[in-house]
Amino acid sequence: LVLSEAKIVGVAGSAAGCALSLLGAPLLADWLVGHGIAPEWFSAPLSWESALLLVAAFALGVLLAWLGAGVSALRAGRVRPLEALHESENDGENDGANGSENGSEDASAAQRPAIPLARRLAGLAVLVCALALLAAAPLLPPLYWAGLTTLAAPALILACTLLSPLVIPLITRLVTAWPARGRGAGAMLVQAAALTSIRRTAATAAPVLITVGLACSLWSTSGSIQTARSREVGQQVRDADLVVTPGSAPGLSRATVDKVRAVPGVDAAATTPTTVFTVPGPDPLLYPAGAPLLPYPARAVTPAELAAVLTLPVVSGSLADFADDRTIVVDESWHRAAGDKVTVWLADGREVSLRVAAVLRAGLGDGGVFVSSRYAGTRLPDALYVKPRPGADPATVRAAVEAAADDGFAEAVPRERWTARVDARKAAETRLALLFIGGIAVLYTGVAIANTLVMSTRHRARELALLRLSGLTPAQVLRVVAAEALLVVAVGLVLAAGVAALSLGGLWIALQQIVSGTPVVVPAGPVAGTAAACALIALLATVAPAWHTLRTPAVRMVSAGG
Repeated sequence: LVLSEAKIVGVAGSAAGCALSLLGAPLLADWLVGHGIAPEWFSAPLSWESALLLVAAFALGVLLAWLGAGVSALRAGRVRPLEALHESENDGENDGANGSENGSEDASAAQRPAIPLARRLAGLAVLVCALALLAAAPLLPPLYWAGLTTLAAPALILACTLLSPLVIPLITRLVTAWPARGRGAGAMLVQAAALTSIRRTAATAAPVLITVGLACSLWSTSGSIQTARSREVGQQVRDADLVVTPGSAPGLSRATVDKVRAVPGVDAAATTPTTVFTVPGPDPLLYPAGAPLLPYPARAVTPAELAAVLTLPVVSGSLADFADDRTIVVDESWHRAAGDKVTVWLADGREVSLRVAAVLRAGLGDGGVFVSSRYAGTRLPDALYVKPRPGADPATVRAAVEAAADDGFAEAVPRERWTARVDARKAAETRLALLFIGGIAVLYTGVAIANTLVMSTRHRARELALLRLSGLTPAQVLRVVAAEALLVVAVGLVLAAGVAALSLGGLWIALQQIVSGTPVVVPAGPVAGTAAACALIALLATVAPAWHTLRTPAVRMVSAGG
């Protein structure tokens, strides 16, 4: 009977979700394109691939509903009928004697282990995996740090969710320690309800933990890596006084580059973005079965200009050896040594053999590979870094460079303003993408929070009636249940803070290898907004059903429940 009901609910819910996706996916695709997150050709049409995904999603929804109900049915089926009747009688007696102090769980439930042994072992196993991911981050190239942290955060959240009943009593006592010292009984009732209803508290705190924990980890990881990348780029171009950019044009014209280079008393380096393909050196940790052909972002530059303008973190070899079209500068992610011969495939498909002139420390940006400007193809430079030579007057040089670059398609800006502009553009793109991801997470977990609290509040009708009969007014009862909801949200926030501290602590250790002193950025606005959304949903999902329940006379509810 239970499984059949689960199938009906699963089919109805999955069908509704699939129907809504057909309407929402095109609107979402248009939003992504309109805000520049996705390219203009991106769309979400109904095709046979998306139809297969809908079928898979439908089947998964039904399967999860069936499995969830099946697990609960098996657990309930282990209780003998006479034991269930005996506990039901005890529950009525305990409720009459202790009021709301026993919450919605029976007296014997409070004495059972908070979670079974299998759940504890699963939680510890996931926790070990999450800590291993964080510990591995400093050992791998920086390219993998964001991915490892993004994987470690959900693993920590899952581990915390599995083990939360063990720590929720302690967190609840800590959160309510100061309010419980007051004269009124409200704080005591709130604390007692949370402590005697660990399952309900854990079920409600888990969505808050997931929402706020993911939001904090995603926003903080993105912001911290962006800050480190900005500092890394700033160190590379710190000797440049001006940067000539193409403005709204696709690139700098050859004439503009030549005019700036002709200014007396300056060294200039024009960089052109490109992509090269190669098979990196052997690395048993990353490529135990052999490295595949991989793409690497690169910058094409005139060899003689590279060392004169840019400051690069060389770990082996010398930039002076990067002198012609037969040499290349790579970073540590290539797993090559200075002097090695590497086979490189250019963006146009040409295959060339180059000698590694220098190896740079692996970083977070795209500036770890440099090839000769001969291999830029038809692409135009995207930046021209200008540095005054010793003895040249900076003001005179700046005026001359600005005049040479003033052709209507380029502009010369100070290095500080250029880095700030690049940071602002990338931050805006990242902010929109995270708002998109965070919005979906808040909507999804908001449903979980509301569903759990609405159901649990309706099941507490007799408890609320006993509070009324003990002398509390309806307004006081509503304030108690509202405080309970906020307490549960606070517990979830404390758990989320612990998850974020662990994941960001591992990221901070890794970032110090790139730029020492790089801080961990925690954007208060998005995190606080996510937490406030969870609190608002919890309040509405608790107070509204409680208010509706209190409309029934308390004596009638007690007699009906007893």
